[in-house]
Parts: sequence; C-alpha cells; structure tokens
Amino acid sequence: MDSSWGENVGATGYRIPLWRPGAQPDTVYKKPVIRLHFEAAVSNGKTYSDMYDPEKVYFYTDTDPSLNTNTDSWPKQIGVDYGYVTREALQKSDPTAIANHAKGDVHNFKTDEEPWTQPLLGPFTYHLQPSSLAAISPQACRVRRSVPPS
Repeated sequence: MDSSWGENVGATGYRIPLWRPGAQPDTVYKKPVIRLHFEAAVSNGKTYSDMYDPEKVYFYTDTDPSLNTNTDSWPKQIGVDYGYVTREALQKSDPTAIANHAKGDVHNFKTDEEPWTQPLLGPFTYHLQPSSLAAISPQACRVRRSVPPS
C-alpha cells in the first residue's frame, strides 16, 4: 500500500486502496489474497473463494475529533460504506447484449477478461474466483443479526 494512492473523503476522512493493479515495483506491491469463507449448499460443505479485485478494499480513517475509537459507531460515508445508483442500474440487464455490442458474437466473448459488472454498481460489486465447491448456500450467507438503520 502506498499513501499516494489515497484520497480525501468529506472534510475529515481519508481512504487508501489496499492494492493498485500495475503498481511498481511489483515485488513490493504484490496482489493480496483476500479469501472469503462460505458454507456450501452440499451437506457439511465448507468452501472459500478469493476476491478477483482486491483493489476495491480500502483502509479508511477519519480525523474528526468528535469521533471515538469505536469505528463501528462512526457515521457511514458515501464512497466508503455505500454509493448511490440510479433506478435503471438496478433493472435486470443482459451481459450478453453488452458482449454482442462490444465484442461481436457472444461466442467470441473472452472469459479471461475482467468480469462483467452491472453498470454503476462496480465499486461495491466484488468478483470471486471459482470456488472449490459448485454451489454456495444463500441461507448461510445471510446476516444472522439485524443491522441497525443508519
């Protein structure tokens, strides 16, 4: 991580990405492995998946003197904790239509390119490498406690 990658957030906040693609020297700025653990849909299955895009993970700090050391109590910040999107961005879309328009026939769409992301949802959409097990249980991924409104 290099502090020159950082940027101000609001009047007193500052965020720095954990990693930046293409950062040099690559022997110092190696791509980090962020591994998420899941419960698989198969019986007693546990699996994990690594993030494809760790550059979307940030360290954040705030110098507001009225804030305490409990970062969970800090106010949410746009661009750090959430983002705004338009209603159209949340509509169901067809990535093959984008592939057909940008690349020609969908069969020519290369799978080794960066994964497709719904427009405007990129900052908070994390792509995962293929898992060791085929299916992840949606029930196991749910938050088990209520999250208080902000």
